[in-house]
Amino acid sequence: SLPEADEACGLGNFGFWRAHKIKLEQGDNGVFSNLIVLPQGEYKYYFEVDGKPVADPSNTDSVEYNGKTVNLRTVI
Repeated sequence: SLPEADEACGLGNFGFWRAHKIKLEQGDNGVFSNLIVLPQGEYKYYFEVDGKPVADPSNTDSVEYNGKTVNLRTVI
């Protein structure tokens, strides 16, 4: 929950990193979310909150990618 944040988006290898940011919508509870459908595979991603990189607080799986720590999620 980030009630003080103005905007958040998701970036990852599913959206060619910066080329396709996924805008997240903030709910009444302060939680940002969006639903995207992805084919099976392994995805690297992170969030940007007010322009700053933020790790996914609900996912402890991470890897180093291009000099930064990003989250890792496998879709089966």
